[in-house]
Amino acid sequence: MFIRIATILISISTIASFAKLHADLEAKKSDPAKSQSHTHSSTSEQADASLAKTESEDDAASETEKERAMKLLEAYLGDSVNYCRERHQYTAQLEKQVAIDGRLRDPEVIQAKVRIEPFSVYLKWDDSGQEALYVKGKNRDRMVARVTEGIALLRDVWKLDPESRQAMQGCRYPITEFGLLRMSERVSEFYQNRRTDGGLECSHRTDFFRESPVVIFDIAFHSPQECPDYSLSKLYFDAEHKCLIGIENYGWSKDGRPGELVEKYLFHDIEFDAPLSEVDFSLENPSYKFVKN
Repeated sequence: MFIRIATILISISTIASFAKLHADLEAKKSDPAKSQSHTHSSTSEQADASLAKTESEDDAASETEKERAMKLLEAYLGDSVNYCRERHQYTAQLEKQVAIDGRLRDPEVIQAKVRIEPFSVYLKWDDSGQEALYVKGKNRDRMVARVTEGIALLRDVWKLDPESRQAMQGCRYPITEFGLLRMSERVSEFYQNRRTDGGLECSHRTDFFRESPVVIFDIAFHSPQECPDYSLSKLYFDAEHKCLIGIENYGWSKDGRPGELVEKYLFHDIEFDAPLSEVDFSLENPSYKFVKN
């Protein structure tokens, strides 16, 4: 209960900070105050020309700053994709919270094992003990799931199409999209055509996440017309490897203002090139419960 209350408070604080950023952005878009009229037309014309020049220089500086931040984000995402492609397997803990059908679900903590080739994922939920396993080319390319609650308990183990409604319950992406590499690729694809987009603002800062240095990019979209899915995004990169380790995305409220959390994924305790073997992605692993002993 304490964790859930803390998570809600953090989300409220984050939304408030982002809302202030969004309000500041809207203020920037308002017309500048008109200069006071002067007695002599020549003086007025000189003043108008000087004001226009100043505004033009300010706009150019602002655009350069925005473009610089987007170029840096693009570089970080490229480095993240390349770095993750070179990490053949890893273990990690994932903190996840998503909204499904407009309802924000409870936070989840998931232990993960991932192998890039052949693509393989084993997941275990801390609270329920539920397990899921997917290995490309095995089990008829099905996700094998052992559930521990709900009506699905009528069957101990399920073999499901990864993109089926049953397999996607409580998820925004199928298990075939799981992991650091695919997360980096998805985000990179989303932003690759937005580097010079005038419909967003981007800034970055350094911070700490679980006592590790991170670089955080804050992105604010101007309106639902510019980006229907998200109003605000927060991207976490490991400072040492420039690897994308987390994202937070927020939606829109009905009145077009930054809304509530849509999805959050934060990976930590990552052990790259962990000593994993075939048994870690096998239904017969004695520490798993897919097969009754």
